[in-house]
Amino acid sequence: MKNEKKNGYLYSWEKAIHENNIRLTLEQEQAVLKAFSDAGTDLIAKIKKSRNGYLPKRIYKDYAYDLHAVLVQLMTEYSHKAAMNAVDGQVVHILQVLAEDGNATAEKFEKEVRAASLVFSRRAAEAVVKGEIYKDGKNLSKRVWSSAARAGNDVQQIVTQGLASGMSATDMAKMLEKYIDPKARKDWDFDKIAEKLGKPAAHKYQNLEYTALRLARTTISHSATAGVRQWGKVNPYARKVQWHSVHAPGRTCQACRDLDGEVFPIEECPFDHPNGMCYQTVWYENSLEEIADELRGWVKLRNTATSTLLKVIRLGSIPSLFVYKLSNFENLRKVVKCYPVML
Repeated sequence: MKNEKKNGYLYSWEKAIHENNIRLTLEQEQAVLKAFSDAGTDLIAKIKKSRNGYLPKRIYKDYAYDLHAVLVQLMTEYSHKAAMNAVDGQVVHILQVLAEDGNATAEKFEKEVRAASLVFSRRAAEAVVKGEIYKDGKNLSKRVWSSAARAGNDVQQIVTQGLASGMSATDMAKMLEKYIDPKARKDWDFDKIAEKLGKPAAHKYQNLEYTALRLARTTISHSATAGVRQWGKVNPYARKVQWHSVHAPGRTCQACRDLDGEVFPIEECPFDHPNGMCYQTVWYENSLEEIADELRGWVKLRNTATSTLLKVIRLGSIPSLFVYKLSNFENLRKVVKCYPVML
């Protein structure tokens, strides 16, 4: 279903959340490039110290293992950051709306809501890292290993082919420096490599870190979407999400263009394709003023309840406020009756 209605209340926050996600993506890309550069520098040093440029196969495996460890760590870190950005952006917005009455209502909710956002953003990131959102069930470590192992094999092949073609270890090391270090890639001599190794090899080895960067971008995108979906489990007002296509020239596919503006039930929100740039935001059917009024009413109700009801009602670490719409005392009483052990 495509909904043409525009929720003007959330526009500035949607933009801020998306821009922050772009910033995280760019930061992560630089970290990935540095990981390849650092791993490559170590490998080149070993080649320079070797006899005639030949290295045992285990050296290339060590290169892949080391690269894998660093990439898994940084992609996991940014997965959590992206999920937290998606959830926390919604939290901050809700709290600001509530703060319009002089911060009293927001202060009462902030601790509970932020505690819930931490729990659910962590769950979102873990679902991506553990591969729970994918049909094949592959976790991040396995996906990164495919990229790191390929990089190790590519480096080994280019060294082997280069030496076999008559290149000296010194020339090979110099060429490899330009190949392995993304920052030096602009000096990559395609014609020279094509002459030595053939055009297919020159094309193949032009971008060593591409698959890793592709995976890194996808991980951030999917973590953000998972965060939005998890937010629906915290916030009873967040029941739908809207798809946004970026319409980047030569970058946005037709399928994504067709999805632009579509509104989905939050649990059915699709994940973007690998390397995608589209994003999703919560679609509130109630105005934020209506939501704020209802929550303020809940706070006033809670303040008139008995000392038992004044305690924070939690389902695990999830505030009951964001599990049920508690608009009257009877609803509050029912929740307390159902979960007395948490009081």
